Amino acid sequence: MATTQDDRLLKIETPLEKDFLLLNKFYATEKLSGLFEISVELLHEEEEEGHEPTDVDIQSILGKGVSITVTQDDGVARNFNGMVNQFSQGNRSTRFTYYSATIVPHVWLLTQKSQSRIFQHKSVQEILEEVFDGFEVVFQIQGDFERRNYCVQYRETDFNFASRLMEEEGFYYYFEHTEGNHKMIIANTPQSHQDNPGKNEIDYQLDMSTEEGFVSVIRDIKAAFKLQTGAIAFRDRNFQLPGNMLSASVQSMHKVGDNHNLEVYEFPGGYARKYDGKDRMGGDNSSGLDGIFPDKDRTLQNTMEALDSQFEVLSGASNCCALTGGYRFNLEKHPKRDRNRQYVLTSVSHRAEQSPTYVSDEDLGESYLNSFSCIPHGAGAPPFRPERVTPKPIVQGSQTAVVVGPAGEEIFTDEFGRIKVQFPWDRQGQVDADSSCWMRVTQSWAGNGWGSMFIPRIGMEVVVDFLEGDPDQPIVGGCVYNPDMIPPYPLPDEKTKSGVKSDSSKGGGGFNEIRFEDKKGEEQVFVHAQKDLDMRIKNDRRELVANDRHTFIQRDKREHIKRDEHKIVERDTYHQYEKKVHTRIMDTYHKLHEKDVTEQNYENVDVAIIKNYTIDVGQKVSIAAGEIVLDASTAVTLKCGGNFIKVHPGGVDIVGSMVKINSGGAAGSASSANLCPVTEPEKALIADNADPGSKSPTYKNQIADRTRFEKMMYGSSPSHNPNSSKNEDKKSWIEIKLEDDEGNPVPGEKYLVTLPDGSTVASGTLDSKGEARVESIDPGNCQITFPDMDGRSWEKK
Repeated sequence: MATTQDDRLLKIETPLEKDFLLLNKFYATEKLSGLFEISVELLHEEEEEGHEPTDVDIQSILGKGVSITVTQDDGVARNFNGMVNQFSQGNRSTRFTYYSATIVPHVWLLTQKSQSRIFQHKSVQEILEEVFDGFEVVFQIQGDFERRNYCVQYRETDFNFASRLMEEEGFYYYFEHTEGNHKMIIANTPQSHQDNPGKNEIDYQLDMSTEEGFVSVIRDIKAAFKLQTGAIAFRDRNFQLPGNMLSASVQSMHKVGDNHNLEVYEFPGGYARKYDGKDRMGGDNSSGLDGIFPDKDRTLQNTMEALDSQFEVLSGASNCCALTGGYRFNLEKHPKRDRNRQYVLTSVSHRAEQSPTYVSDEDLGESYLNSFSCIPHGAGAPPFRPERVTPKPIVQGSQTAVVVGPAGEEIFTDEFGRIKVQFPWDRQGQVDADSSCWMRVTQSWAGNGWGSMFIPRIGMEVVVDFLEGDPDQPIVGGCVYNPDMIPPYPLPDEKTKSGVKSDSSKGGGGFNEIRFEDKKGEEQVFVHAQKDLDMRIKNDRRELVANDRHTFIQRDKREHIKRDEHKIVERDTYHQYEKKVHTRIMDTYHKLHEKDVTEQNYENVDVAIIKNYTIDVGQKVSIAAGEIVLDASTAVTLKCGGNFIKVHPGGVDIVGSMVKINSGGAAGSASSANLCPVTEPEKALIADNADPGSKSPTYKNQIADRTRFEKMMYGSSPSHNPNSSKNEDKKSWIEIKLEDDEGNPVPGEKYLVTLPDGSTVASGTLDSKGEARVESIDPGNCQITFPDMDGRSWEKK
């Protein structure tokens, strides 16, 4: 007749056929906030004599659920349920083949999964629900828990990650075993401890012998008290609350041995990093920082309660199989009356052996025993809190990541200059504005409204450090180049160049730059402004140019000097004005020529003097002209010594010591002007140049002619071929409107649209409104002229 487990102390049910495996021995450990583990010895009864053991199909047992029932003679029963994670085959005796197995909860599988991932804007319960998804987990959480801004699981198992979160928040867990099933209970209040299943009120009985038969009792229990830390102090910091150290402290409820002097001080406390005053897009979320303060108090209290709950720990021994880790029971009939109260079991170790045995059918007597530890529960007792024993991963050193942001943006930041990144290890990130939290960026200076500011842009690769190695506290330390983001100067060919070069946003195509060339003999400081360059100096500016200075201005130059201008030119001055010169002097004009003055005018000279005009010549005045007209309304006088001729409205007066008319004397001749040739000024040399990106052409010591200058300034230019089908998809256009000084349209005027190199893009005549439009051209810069007018030009910006 086949051996059966019916009506025996120990029974196991497996996925195999009934009683295929017989439970011979088992050892189980379970504890509050810990995974249970059951080691069993199993037998298989062989049908035939021999020595060859029966093989068990591993696929049918490993990873499968099994149930164990312990049924004692007094009717107390206990269920154990779990999953087989180890199974081994032993030797065979004449009758039985021996096997061993280890049974664990289903959530043990999470100890075999390790990953790195990011949780954002979720409460701790929401995170745990995601981690435990697919397992039977019941949450009995009381209280409000704000959503964490950023929480990272980094190179740790799912179970370790969940464990440290529960330890941080004061959550404990235990397992509820029923016939054929088990559940994980996660709770945070004393009320969530359930009564011990099967038997809740258990007597203390030192003498195990009784004439009334077997009774499950507690036969040994003793209390141990521990002198330990009696005070906790925390500080923490959130950079958005710079003046608040977020301090907190608390003392133990147990005053013994001057333990209040045994303080543990921790910084950071770990509660400030969970919250941010900005939302995911950088908008205001000041209320988000409010969660720091209740979290601070809760973290402090949980830490103290974890210590206080270990101040008094009772340990004991029992033959009551109903004792279950995490559950509560009432001790009764202890001779020390204050021991008779309610307790919560923090750990239980079970040991049992089948009796009578399968091998010899011998009755072993005490076939089940356990040892346990517990803490007082109820009024006056501190609640159980798990100790923070699960280590948080530390990021060893720096990492690199790529800057990310919303689609269509090139720069994504908040008011603190923070950015977001995509870590290469993050498999769930979508390379967008939700890939990470806001991260501060290290700057060389950071004052109150002053300092340096370089915001890494989307697509750049940055170096990320972590405050104290904490994966929840990343900070950007700088940027690095890669094949997608190459240096601004070709290397190693131009390794002597240093500097800062930006890129116009959005769309690129322009840049600002400060560049240093340190090559011996070619040293240079180069400044490029894509559009405007503004300088404001509150006091003096001094400039020393040891050689030449060249300035080329494409359009107008305007200067306003509120006081004096002093200029000394130690050699010659050459000016050339290709059009009109307008000079207005609002006060006295003093001019001293210490040598000759020559002036040549090819056309007219008109001088209008409102009052007097005085010329004092020490020697001779010569005027040579085809005709000389002197016209005075009151008088004209020619005087030499005491002789004169005066012409006035009343007549002509001639007075002389001797007056000769048509007799004697000789006329003098006017001297010709001693003209010297005018030397044309030398042309200015253009400044060095650069292009967007990594190109760096040089134009050193080149004459600044208009064509080259415009190519430097404007680079690519529009093109237009009205007969080309390729232009049909071009969206750019030019609109022209011409008005006179009074704002009236100028119709019928011819116009030309030309490139900076002089080639014509389009030409035509303005309509009746003085307007024209050129369609379907490339974007860029061009010049508009009206050839029949005075040659003035407008540049399209």
